[in-house]
Amino acid sequence: MQKGILIYALGHSNYYRMAEVLAASLIANGTKEDDIKIGVICDNEKELIYPQLFDAIIHLPFEKFSVKDKLVFNHATILVYDLSPFETTIKLDADMVWLNGRKPSDLFKTLEDIDITFENNGFDELSKATRKRSVWAPPEEIQKAYKFSGEERCYSVFGEFVYFKKTKENKDFFKRVQTIYHKPKVACADFSNGTFTDELAIQIAIMQTGIYPHEENFAPILNLFLGYNHLKYKYAYELPASFYAYSIGGNITPVWQRNQYNILASHYYRKLGLQNPFQATDKRRFLVERIKL
Repeated sequence: MQKGILIYALGHSNYYRMAEVLAASLIANGTKEDDIKIGVICDNEKELIYPQLFDAIIHLPFEKFSVKDKLVFNHATILVYDLSPFETTIKLDADMVWLNGRKPSDLFKTLEDIDITFENNGFDELSKATRKRSVWAPPEEIQKAYKFSGEERCYSVFGEFVYFKKTKENKDFFKRVQTIYHKPKVACADFSNGTFTDELAIQIAIMQTGIYPHEENFAPILNLFLGYNHLKYKYAYELPASFYAYSIGGNITPVWQRNQYNILASHYYRKLGLQNPFQATDKRRFLVERIKL
């Protein structure tokens, strides 16, 4: 069964540069030796400087992740099942770098008996959930609109990491996600030109189907939005073994995080004989839709 890592890089040349850094970091940690493929979802493959880093380059037209000619990145995430060419997929956002010495094959190994799972930082019963748990819409409105009992597990899920196998059940699950996204029954908090988010659609689909993450607080990516503030000033090599990658997601990337990303990016490019890796910067500096967030 072919395993692959699918990287989303859409809408701006900086995402292509980040995707190349991520691909280089994956290769340097053994994907080729372990026969794990790397794919990239992009809207303008001519932007790639090092296309040889990818085993599959999948074109996604701009209109598939835009509204009125404005970027809506998360719209593309709900298409991940249809877009992936792999039998077993790890979907990653481009804005992260793999940690040195952490083999992608080891992460696949830990998930080999799982059909689908999501990065998350835990759950509350829906009737007891707060906006901290359900950031995109009030939990009481979700319960009422979708006629939930309130006993469902309201997981905080993060779309930067999704794992799934190609199965009928998972195909149906992502079809449900798309339906929820396109026909919302609750108002969603504003985010980057969108009227709904992939994470809210996944969250609702999880509660409807009972297809919950395989593990509470499953976080293979160090993302400080997950609540790991005690790791905020740790060097990358000091991070616990449970983390496989280092995220610079968010509007503003603190100087410490930028430095850790840049050190790793430079290391991997030197190792592979590449030049001029992307240097981390705040997204609000190059994405107009992020300025007011």
